[in-house]
Amino acid sequence: MKIFITITFILSSTLCFGQKDTLKLPTQVAKQIAIELLACDSTKAMLTSTKEELELCKLTNLYKDSLLQSKTLSYVKLDTRFQTQKSLTNSYKTLYLDTKNQYNTLASELKRVHGDKTAIEIGGGFIVLTLLYLLIIK
Repeated sequence: MKIFITITFILSSTLCFGQKDTLKLPTQVAKQIAIELLACDSTKAMLTSTKEELELCKLTNLYKDSLLQSKTLSYVKLDTRFQTQKSLTNSYKTLYLDTKNQYNTLASELKRVHGDKTAIEIGGGFIVLTLLYLLIIK
């Protein structure tokens, strides 16, 4: 708007004083110049607005990138925790199977020892009865 007033003042002053070095413009040309100057001002304002919008877009993209990076890091942490948990589960399974094998081994040894103990008890009982029988007969 200031430019329009300035152009109007300049044009009116040149028409009033009519100096020989000044250029007289037809009204249509002056109007066209004023329109183009106003368009230039609005273009500058649009450029400024576009630059601000571009900066906001850059900030938004940086924010989105930081969110994506933090989500990626959290997924990596979760994956690491999952792998750790999986390895712990596998070690517990191995420990369970080893314990089960040891139990089975001990159970079979106990059966064998128990069987031997029964045979010794039967043999001992037989010997005692034999001795008792021998004592009674004599």
